[in-house]
Amino acid sequence: MAETCDVKMRLFGLDCWDVTHLFWWYIEMIDMQLFARIRWYLDFIFNFDFDAYVAWLIDFDFLQAFIGNDYNPLRIAIQTYIDMGQPFWMSGATLGFSTPDEDIFSEIFGMELYTIMWQHLVDPAKVIMEEMFFRFLAGPSGSIPTWITEHCFWDWLGFNLTVMPSQEWFINMFLGFEPECIGVQAALKWKFVMAFTIVFGWISWIFVHIIRFIVMIVYVIAYYIFMFLSLIVNFILQYIVLPIFKIIMPIIMFLIWLIMIPINWIIFVLMILWEFFLSIYMMILCFFIMIHDFLWSIFWYVYMFLYEIFYPIFYWIIQIIWFIPMWIMWAWYALMRLIWMPLDQICVAIFEWIEVNILDAILEAIPAAEWQPAFGPEFGVAMPIIWYHFIKENIDALP
Repeated sequence: MAETCDVKMRLFGLDCWDVTHLFWWYIEMIDMQLFARIRWYLDFIFNFDFDAYVAWLIDFDFLQAFIGNDYNPLRIAIQTYIDMGQPFWMSGATLGFSTPDEDIFSEIFGMELYTIMWQHLVDPAKVIMEEMFFRFLAGPSGSIPTWITEHCFWDWLGFNLTVMPSQEWFINMFLGFEPECIGVQAALKWKFVMAFTIVFGWISWIFVHIIRFIVMIVYVIAYYIFMFLSLIVNFILQYIVLPIFKIIMPIIMFLIWLIMIPINWIIFVLMILWEFFLSIYMMILCFFIMIHDFLWSIFWYVYMFLYEIFYPIFYWIIQIIWFIPMWIMWAWYALMRLIWMPLDQICVAIFEWIEVNILDAILEAIPAAEWQPAFGPEFGVAMPIIWYHFIKENIDALP
């Protein structure tokens, strides 16, 4: 299909707005989501290996399915979200496996069962925290995919979309200078949060131990339930279900074969029609794309011709008109510096005294609780502990 059209689909006739890849992405999505599924379905029906399916059923172990992570719905959901990429997953964090350190839970419930719980719930929580904190540090730009922020359109305008205006930028635009007290207050704000979270972190530390103990009890119960299911279900499959299934399977396969004869021909004809009409559609589309580019090339030629003539005229008109507002802004900034600069130093002295004599004293006197949260109720309860360590490690980068 790609050989049908060699021209590029450029919006407004500009190379910067080449959207050819989006069109082919759409065509490929139709092929993957529709025809690929049809092909897989036909292959499954006509090449169904009954013996392999029976072997899979016999070997399937409910206990191993519980212990492992191949059927873990939480990990499957997070991995699907990661695979979707930007703008759904921005941090680039990957979902891996880790083992816990020895603690009271490994001593009570055993390291094997504790590792199962850890890989089921704690490892996914780590990845969620990485994504959460990445977006928090990046601010609004952390939610905008790079194929938007790094688009050549912004270079064309001379604008950097990855740099978002900060509170200091707005204050600087209003006052004409950047008050030192703003930076002191920003750092002090996060130390206030650290003092708050270090106290409540120990309260949450008590509750997260209780929650994890309950979760481990649930895992012990689930472990023996799946062990029992593994024995019972395997017995039922091997000695009741599969013998009956082996008897009726030839009849089922014959009926499927009869039903699929007309369906297979219909699908085959539809695929031929899809290829035929897509080729015609692409030829017509290419013709209109060439007309589109030709008309836009005329527009840009006229635009650049007029730009070269009128730009110097408008430039000097703007310079003359902008002369008076510039003097007004200069006078305003001079007045603001005269008023606010002395007050800024007083503000800095007050907040630095609070930082040194109150907040730093609290943070040095009280040790911080440590905890690696698991997904679930424990995740929310452990937030004071999580935020304390995150702020401590990134206090200079926080807004």
